[in-house]
Amino acid sequence: MQELTAGDFSRATGLSPKALRLYADSGLLLPQRIDERNGYRYYGAEQLARAQRITLLRRAGAPLSIVEAVVDAPDRIRAAQVLDQWWRGHEQLHREQRNVVDHLRAEFESGATAAVELDVRRRTASERTVASVTRRVLQPGLVATFVEAEQLICEHLKAHDASRTVEFWVIYHGVVSPDSDGPIEICVPFEGSVPPTADVMIRVEPGGDQLYTEIGAALCGYPQILQAYAAVARAAHGLQPIGAPRERYVSDWDGSPGAQHVADIVQPIATNH
Repeated sequence: MQELTAGDFSRATGLSPKALRLYADSGLLLPQRIDERNGYRYYGAEQLARAQRITLLRRAGAPLSIVEAVVDAPDRIRAAQVLDQWWRGHEQLHREQRNVVDHLRAEFESGATAAVELDVRRRTASERTVASVTRRVLQPGLVATFVEAEQLICEHLKAHDASRTVEFWVIYHGVVSPDSDGPIEICVPFEGSVPPTADVMIRVEPGGDQLYTEIGAALCGYPQILQAYAAVARAAHGLQPIGAPRERYVSDWDGSPGAQHVADIVQPIATNH
């Protein structure tokens, strides 16, 4: 069986000696043999394909956790699924970063923040039974997590012949950013009798007063959506917020940029008597 020194293996794969030591220490790419007398590391020629995939994944920006999940996947289909899921989140993050840059550039060029006039209103929401899934997620994976959780809930509801409306909402129990992972709770209201599972909780969402503002497609992206949150927060000044803010999606939006009403930004508040 052909062996390569660490130096030869590094040149063949594009992985630096430092990277090889890091991947060995993490168990991602172990040497085939370590000489007990001098500590030299040797790699097998059959490890080249794994090392080259690690190199490509790292150059694509994949974190070590994703690299490990891809190269250690039980088969090629699962490897492709893990890769696709990560890349969708990566692309979403890139779009959000592009939005932030465009937003800041517009401010610099105009000398002022382009404010959007938003109408914040008050309403009374009815008590609803909801199926919910709680997830911890960083901002790059936010949209994909919405989709995954809603699909999981809908499949569970369908299995028990429960009916749901188009709407669903996402409650932010913690901050979601590139560095903070929430948690968030995805809630789907329904009618019927449905048992909980290890992943899907069944609970009652209490009714009560809410402040809300409607947003269309133009404000659904980050950081534009922050204007809607700020408008609701200003309207809530002097009132008593109850619970965390949430995004209530009211339509089966296909991503069209012209959609006028995609979601509500909502803050429950105490009822005045």
